Amino acid sequence: MVGYSALIPLIGPTPVSAEYWVPEMLIIKRDISKKFPHNRKFIIASGSSTLFSIDTRYLSDQLGIPVINFGLMGGLSLDKILSETDAITNPDDVVILALEPDYYCRENNSGYDEWLLRNALAWDQAYWYNMKTHERLLAIWALGLRFPLELIRTRVDSHFRPDIISPRLDAQNVESVLSRFASRPNIPDNLYSVYTMDDLGNIKNTSENNLSGKWVRADQPFNVCTKTLSDLKAFVAGQRSKMVEVYFIHVPYVDMVDLDFKKIKSLSQEFSEILAPIAPVLDKREDVIFEPKFFLNSPLHLNSIGREIRSKNLLPRLRNLLDNK
Repeated sequence: MVGYSALIPLIGPTPVSAEYWVPEMLIIKRDISKKFPHNRKFIIASGSSTLFSIDTRYLSDQLGIPVINFGLMGGLSLDKILSETDAITNPDDVVILALEPDYYCRENNSGYDEWLLRNALAWDQAYWYNMKTHERLLAIWALGLRFPLELIRTRVDSHFRPDIISPRLDAQNVESVLSRFASRPNIPDNLYSVYTMDDLGNIKNTSENNLSGKWVRADQPFNVCTKTLSDLKAFVAGQRSKMVEVYFIHVPYVDMVDLDFKKIKSLSQEFSEILAPIAPVLDKREDVIFEPKFFLNSPLHLNSIGREIRSKNLLPRLRNLLDNK
């Protein structure tokens, strides 16, 4: 791997093939938050679980204040989720963290997975530039020997085949993205197109039921690691210094015939106790168990019917926060 060090100068931010809907979504959701600078607002933040599983339009209408769906994408790092959330909060806001279970212990992951690195080099250049030399070396190893060739080909394409590269660059152009979002047609689009979102950040065309993927059992524990707790503690302390409240909620779980509900309640209580020194958990694990028919395309994404049920169950908890202010 030492020989790979010669490749470091060759590798840097380049619009290689990646998921460019994510920077588009970040641009749009940042802009949505700016439209409520003087309003008290709720911000529900996480990866894609919130994006698909909570209807903040319904919550906004019922509570009488803006509720922003700040669900992003689960491939993003916890640092990215928290820093993006921090950037949009103002005094008197309330942040609800609905983090997917794996976010609570990503320190056990090397952090050099191909998705994160590829997308960092494609559009999140700050991630790459913040890496140390040895970290970049490990990154090259993770991306594989073919990646430098792809990078070179992309740079050649940028000069001789700009039609391939321009849409990728356009996805990072703030004015262009916001213009497309403002003029988006009210018709069905690709499920993961950010141009199906409403003006509070909710994906709209989610009526299907095609549940697949690995199911995380509601009666099984997940790790909550030391570094994550430290990062969450620092984030909450920073928000409180801005006069922003922070709370946690659970993500959805799939109902199974053999679930041990006694164990589920015990795990829920244990989770609340772990996070209690940082911030309260508003709901319980047993509150967010849904039949398979209420899921969209993964065990973390509810469809439109499941989203409606979950949002109605969440409403009284959020209303209590307003009433007790």
